[in-house]
Amino acid sequence: MEAVRAVVGLNRLAKKYSADALDSACETALAHGTHYLRTIRQLVKRAAGQQQQQIDFIEHHPIICPLSGDRSLHKFERNVNHEHGSS
Repeated sequence: MEAVRAVVGLNRLAKKYSADALDSACETALAHGTHYLRTIRQLVKRAAGQQQQQIDFIEHHPIICPLSGDRSLHKFERNVNHEHGSS
């Protein structure tokens, strides 16, 4: 009966997480000598929480002002250099 619960639990995880994430969690669990569903669930959740969505940087946008020729940038650089003892 316990094996059936484990299979049902794995099936639920497979519906919620990618096959790669689940495979990775199972490999990690086996590498540490455990086969408990609780451990696999924790590993797959942890991996999902650590993944961050990568956002591409936009260099040109109507609300982004170019820094070239911006006097406030030069003033900022002078203040930073002055604070750090550089000229």
